[in-house]
Amino acid sequence: MNVCNLIFVSIILFNISKQALSMFKIAILLFVVVSGWVVLSGKTRVADPYYNFRNAFAGSSTSSNDVQSLLFADAHPLI
Repeated sequence: MNVCNLIFVSIILFNISKQALSMFKIAILLFVVVSGWVVLSGKTRVADPYYNFRNAFAGSSTSSNDVQSLLFADAHPLI
């Protein structure tokens, strides 16, 4: 086997592994979505499936100073 064949085989194997990883991620995403639908439809023993949707932003700040501080704290190490 020469070097060109080894490079060709490694590229093919890399593409196959990349596709397999993508298919695995899509399968996990579909599992999460379907699980959410099942819980929201009431097919499980969850007492109140809509609990997390009530007052989603309760306790959060509306101050622009807090938003600016957050952005600066994240961007500061890059400066």
